[in-house]
Amino acid sequence: MKSIDLTETTQFCIEPLDNQVRLVVMKNGAEWVCRKESYQKLDRFLKADTGRLFKGRLQLVHADTNLGIEVKGAEVGTVSVDHFRQYLSELKAFRNGSDCIRSISPF
Repeated sequence: MKSIDLTETTQFCIEPLDNQVRLVVMKNGAEWVCRKESYQKLDRFLKADTGRLFKGRLQLVHADTNLGIEVKGAEVGTVSVDHFRQYLSELKAFRNGSDCIRSISPF
């Protein structure tokens, strides 16, 4: 699982899970909320300029070049759309047996 620090106490984690990814928000080292989603649905979401993905406790909000991460309706952090897209590509490659995943910066 790759962790991206959103704040001092909150991390956004992405881990491969067969043909899906598991998106997790951690708070103080414990899992707060999670969501499983397909690579294809995330790719379609990232191709749009704006939009909201998911209903429920964990939501992703795409606004121009940033991806807002909301938990229970409150934004807990943002990640660059380009970095998120790059990381998804690396996860796909890793899943398919390519090189190890590189560390990325959230901005």
